[in-house]
Amino acid sequence: MTSLIEPTVAQLADKQFGNLRALLALEGYALWRSSPTDGHVSFFASGPDGVIRHLWSICDVEQLLDGLKGRAAV
Repeated sequence: MTSLIEPTVAQLADKQFGNLRALLALEGYALWRSSPTDGHVSFFASGPDGVIRHLWSICDVEQLLDGLKGRAAV
């Protein structure tokens, strides 16, 4: 018998974060976030230059990744 349990919003957010973390790691960046239980989730990325960038939303993380991919293609 196959279970058709739908993932929760939190599980989908965790998966999206994990995927972005892995993609940024391939670009030489570390990604972490504040705890979702603390309220607004903030994201932080540290690159090869050692600078820690504060990213307000998951959309900002995606934009950072897009920018890095665009830079590598040039």
